[in-house]
Amino acid sequence: GSRGRAWPLPDSTMAVEISNENLKLSLDASGWRLSSKGLCLTGWILEVYSHDGSQMAQTLFDLRQAEVQRQQVQVPGLGTAPGIVISGSHWQLQWALSGAAALFQLEVLPSSSAPSTEPSSSSSRSELLVSSSIEHFCVPFHVDSAENELWEGQEYQPPGVKVQEYEGCCWEKRKKRTSMQSSMLVNGWQSFGFSGVLHGACRQPTTTMPFFSDAFHCGARMPKGCRYVSDPELLVSDMYGYLYLHRERCDAARGGVLAGFLSQASGFGGFAVTSDPEPHCVLFSELQSEDHERASDWCYLSIQSGSEHDVAVQ
Repeated sequence: GSRGRAWPLPDSTMAVEISNENLKLSLDASGWRLSSKGLCLTGWILEVYSHDGSQMAQTLFDLRQAEVQRQQVQVPGLGTAPGIVISGSHWQLQWALSGAAALFQLEVLPSSSAPSTEPSSSSSRSELLVSSSIEHFCVPFHVDSAENELWEGQEYQPPGVKVQEYEGCCWEKRKKRTSMQSSMLVNGWQSFGFSGVLHGACRQPTTTMPFFSDAFHCGARMPKGCRYVSDPELLVSDMYGYLYLHRERCDAARGGVLAGFLSQASGFGGFAVTSDPEPHCVLFSELQSEDHERASDWCYLSIQSGSEHDVAVQ
């Protein structure tokens, strides 16, 4: 988006859909949905974290209640692509489809430049309070099959339920991903952190001397207060990561998700995956800029087919 001016208000709140030869992206009353090659990614929440005095405050924005419009989106280095723009009173999340990937970027508009014609509401006031002090954001999503066929033993959780309805129990009492279900390629921080493939739900290798060398091993960190941080087997990959889902053997995959950031100019970000059999995935990043209108780095989402994974393994 352009700098130093207010965004025009979208002229439509109806469900929208865009597609190309590889992907289909839609947004309706159930949230956003990206589908391809038998898998789909679904989400409906934007989490932002801002300073409230000396503490970090979390604000959740329901993307199902935001303004939505279909338009061409300009992506640096890639030109113009078909896209969907989801807007609040002081932020916008713009999506674009480019080849086999979906790209999105969060922009935050300072309160002094926000449109003055919007109706006053508690949601608008909360956005006004956090717009000038946002330091982190998270975009969580689920990985499902396109036919909603889930792994055996895991109860299906519709993407439209409230957060507290599926976050009530502790992580220790939940079912876990197994090495026969999924694996994750983790990218480490610089040359000090662990880089490699971890199978199923397991603790990520970390330094045994955090007091002396923690800064050398940890780059992108999820914001404090994010509910997924409490998962002791949360896997966090710096800048990008690859979650792949197995069929019956570890050498035959049903597909996977490649997710991350095209750059780290606006802040350090990463890709996190929980230990659930039907994993919660999170793209997260800092949002640090001296510009009046701040923008995140472009995020990248790509659904990989099983055949593509087999070629990569070979």
